[in-house]
Amino acid sequence: MWEDIMTAALTADYRNPRLAAHMTGQPLTAWSQTFADERGKGLVGKGRLVWKAHVTSVTPATSPNRVEVADCLDDTHWLKYKADGSLADDVPGGRSRSASAITLQANGKWVVTEQITGAEGTC
Repeated sequence: MWEDIMTAALTADYRNPRLAAHMTGQPLTAWSQTFADERGKGLVGKGRLVWKAHVTSVTPATSPNRVEVADCLDDTHWLKYKADGSLADDVPGGRSRSASAITLQANGKWVVTEQITGAEGTC
């Protein structure tokens, strides 16, 4: 999912099909809205997100259809740029706690169905 987000952010492409291929519901709506807002402001994101995700829960144990993942998302190497390539904000991000639920869909694909990211400095 984070790779898809980094790709979509390069052009603030809120309709990037990679987003819908790997997330649905609340996460897809939230990220699509974020990129639509950024595009409206003439902004794009560039840099590298670093994550260290680990599984916190798999349910049910015998035939899983839901996996919960915790993460500490590091966006200290991520900046906002204007569409013309000039820097819009030179203040790097930080480390934020993130949690996601990934569920097995009827079509056999696993997708992110819930995702929250805490405030900067939460991990």
